[in-house]
Amino acid sequence: MPEERRTARSTEGGPMPTFGLIADTPQVADAYRRAITGNVALASAPLVEAVDGQCVHELAQTLDAEGLADYLLPAIDRLQRKGASLVALTSVTAHLAHRLLRERAELPIIDVSDAVLKATVSRRDRAIFLLGSNPTMRQRFLKTPIILSHIAVITPNSEGKDWLGDIIRHELKGGDVTPETVRGFQDMVEKGRDESAQSVVLASSDLCLLAQGRKLALPIVSSIDAHARAIASALMGDS
Repeated sequence: MPEERRTARSTEGGPMPTFGLIADTPQVADAYRRAITGNVALASAPLVEAVDGQCVHELAQTLDAEGLADYLLPAIDRLQRKGASLVALTSVTAHLAHRLLRERAELPIIDVSDAVLKATVSRRDRAIFLLGSNPTMRQRFLKTPIILSHIAVITPNSEGKDWLGDIIRHELKGGDVTPETVRGFQDMVEKGRDESAQSVVLASSDLCLLAQGRKLALPIVSSIDAHARAIASALMGDS
């Protein structure tokens, strides 16, 4: 028989209060709900605050951590006023502002980049192919901890980074994916395999959705699945 899901409870043994998600599309929020409830039985549905993914990407692209924190903090505050006891920011790109948000927000924030790092390291691969937004692929916040864990990080060339970043920002956010995009994405993963990567780390919720139900040349580390496990653990009060 499959393992029974646990029911989220506080450390005092009572029901766990509602938690909040900050997401930029309904599709991402729905995917998170499904992934979290696959790990733990929730007493209530998560609260969701929508943000503008384009704005998040533009601020991250220019390394404007202060501006990004200023933009995201009101969403956290709104979730707190609605009764959330912790919050999960679904954007890996927004990691740039996590330190500032943790300093300024009253709610605990479950970090997606930490979850992706742990899931990646746990595979014990020698090399991984990292795909995500342009800032995620170019900046060091996720790559450096993986490298320090003795895992080589492979990313697409500059042209590939730009193509994938544009696809995430302008096509995947709308939900209408062309066959050319699907084939280009699959070809990109094949190139990562050919460069000796043993898995592909999808450090983007939009790419995780794109990969669902599709055959890829490498095993997947999904930021949504990794983050959902971390959220479920936090709801259970696990250390």
